[in-house]
Amino acid sequence: LKLLDPARALDQPELIASLADEAALLSRIQHPNIVSVRGFERIEHDFLGTTYAMVMELVRGVSLRRLLDSALERGALLPLPASLLVLAEAAEGLQYAHEMPAEDGGALGLVHRDMKPANVLVTKEGRVKILDFGIAFAAERQVSATAAGMTKGTVLYMSPEQMRGLPLSGRSDIYSLGLVFFELVAGELFAPMPVGGPSDIAGMLRSVADTMWESRVGRLREVLRAPAPEGHELAEAEAEFVEGLLAGMLERSPEHRMDAATLATTLDAQA
Repeated sequence: LKLLDPARALDQPELIASLADEAALLSRIQHPNIVSVRGFERIEHDFLGTTYAMVMELVRGVSLRRLLDSALERGALLPLPASLLVLAEAAEGLQYAHEMPAEDGGALGLVHRDMKPANVLVTKEGRVKILDFGIAFAAERQVSATAAGMTKGTVLYMSPEQMRGLPLSGRSDIYSLGLVFFELVAGELFAPMPVGGPSDIAGMLRSVADTMWESRVGRLREVLRAPAPEGHELAEAEAEFVEGLLAGMLERSPEHRMDAATLATTLDAQA
């Protein structure tokens, strides 16, 4: 359940309409790799009073963030086949969302805007579910469209265009997914966390702005080829395939970056 704070709902009734609008939009997304929204309900509670909730699918599993943290604690890397499976299923979910048509048949323009390990769930059956399209932007959003220039999302997983507050396409999600995949493969963030930690927003912005593919590809090449447990011990062709994937996903120019459909097709052809 995504609950609306009853006090805020009382003071800002427009939030009720905004959450209802969000639920109506997201309930149209029906894909096995995306957490589905089941509806919007008014709830009468003895203690809370009247409140409202968006009802979502219950996913039995853990977040990718938790899996990464567990591997880090053990000094291990996640197996590359598992990371490629996560990437493939996330790409399929994003392709579906990005290509969804509006009710008039035009482009809906749906962009997740916050692809990060905490928003990728892995079920007990090993399937991937993308969570929280709640800050997604869609052209036909009824009540509270994202204001022009407003930046939402998690700084260390933002695309360059999102950092600059520019209009976003689905390729922004692919950049963010590339950052997630880099972390899965290398066992470390693409853009280093500043000394001040997550509370140092300015430091994170500088880290993201200053970290380029050219400065990180060496680390990627090393970990792909190094013997286990420090690396994945891949043959040259396999290592070059993974490097090529990340190079295409982390292209700073969205015009030159691969989209979700290209990514899904490339992974399917390699499987």
